[in-house]
Order: sequence, then structure tokens, then C-alpha cells
Amino acid sequence: GQGADAVSAGRIDGIWLPLLPEFWKSPLWGSGLDSILWSFPMVNESMLRVGHPHNAYLEALLDMGIIGLALLGAYYFSVWKNFRALGADASLNPELRGLFQGATAGLIAFLITCTVGSSLRPDAALCYLWIAIGLMYGLRARRPAR
Repeated sequence: GQGADAVSAGRIDGIWLPLLPEFWKSPLWGSGLDSILWSFPMVNESMLRVGHPHNAYLEALLDMGIIGLALLGAYYFSVWKNFRALGADASLNPELRGLFQGATAGLIAFLITCTVGSSLRPDAALCYLWIAIGLMYGLRARRPAR
């Protein structure tokens, strides 16, 4: 009975809605990394004082625009496909297959939690995901061409 804003800990009315007009200033390529810090609602104090928008997708749209969000989405989709392929690769030992199966699940969980925080850009909190991505590239580079 408290409403969506209460469930979102004030993010809807306090952060997201004031930032939506900022997207239309540069919808294709965005306003630059961490653009929330110099956005109009932040400067005139019509939103909560935060360092990021608490929504990774909104952050990507504001910072990198539709083009940047599409490129990030394509990148994470390719990582997901590679994780799945390595998780099912019978030529790898069971531990590595398990690592990539877990990384697949972790990537999906990460993309879900991005709706209420985090960032689609590399971040220290995601170091285990980026280690798995590095292992993925290492294994893919060592594989003979088929």
C-alpha cells in the first residue's frame, strides 16, 4: 500500500524521474561518463544527491546514449554466448565447465540487478565476472581454428 517509490527506496521520484529529461538532451550518444554529476536536476538540487543513478541501464543511456547501450548489450550478449559455449564444451575439464556455467548464471543475475544499481562499465565490485571474462578470452584465443 506504500507505492512503487517506497519499494524502490525513493529512486523513482528522487532520482529516475528527474533524470529522464536529461536523456533527451543527447539521446544517441549521451552526455559523457558520470554525466549525472553535472545534470540539471543535480545542479539545481531537484533530485537526491547521489553519485550514480542507481540503475545501470539509465546510467548507460545518460552517459553513452542509445548507441552506447546497444553496444554494451551486444557485448554482454556475446559474453553470455561464449560462457554458455564454454560451459558445454566437453573438451574442457569439469571444473572449467562449471566455472563458465556459474559465470553464465552470474552474468544473468548481474544484468537483473542492474535495474536497481551497479554499472554496465567495468567496476571493482564485478571483479569475479571480469576474471571469468578474461579466462573466456584466454581459452578462446588458445583454441585451434575449426
